[in-house]
Amino acid sequence: MIHMLLSMGPGLPLIGFQSRLDIGNNTALEMVYRLNVGGSFISPMKDSGMFRSWYDDDKYVVRYGALPVNTSIHINYKNFQPYTAPEDVYRTARSMGNNKTENEGFNLTWMLPVDSGFKYMVRLHFCDFQQEIKKTADRSFQVFITNQTAEKVDIILLRIFRDYVVSVEREGGQDRQDLFIALHPAAESETRYSDAIICGLLVTNRATFNFVLF
Repeated sequence: MIHMLLSMGPGLPLIGFQSRLDIGNNTALEMVYRLNVGGSFISPMKDSGMFRSWYDDDKYVVRYGALPVNTSIHINYKNFQPYTAPEDVYRTARSMGNNKTENEGFNLTWMLPVDSGFKYMVRLHFCDFQQEIKKTADRSFQVFITNQTAEKVDIILLRIFRDYVVSVEREGGQDRQDLFIALHPAAESETRYSDAIICGLLVTNRATFNFVLF
């Protein structure tokens, strides 16, 4: 189902380019994936007023690592409205685990089949509910999209979600290909815990119309 997009903000980083892409009133975003990472299916009736379906990510994640559900935390949406995502999305997550040596040798990765020849907006939802993460540089990690560096993030400094745009070019006549999204711990000097965490993942197909959809 497609829903009205209520807030997009300024232009978004275009992965692989030193530029940003404006998302304005002539842009439509059709939902391709809406995943509750590390959690279970959330029905439209349990969504935060937008009647969306959130699906589990089990068949897309390459390597498992789910955290226990934390139902006691209070979700602070900061400057965003609760319709951004339901609280249940932020109460579950996937992380890499506690083995520093092992974590430094692999990425927490999702493989998402998409149609070639389109631009996609990728939205990643974050919330760190582990008590040991208290200050900046406790948990920092790299975000990769289509094997390119999107940015390095610090979980304490993140604002609920981050948006990116990636162009999936048609290569070798392939009509479909995998969109890779991966997280990897920052360098040892930049993070106390060599780990990464994520709560939700959205991928939308970018087209051009005379209104904005979500």
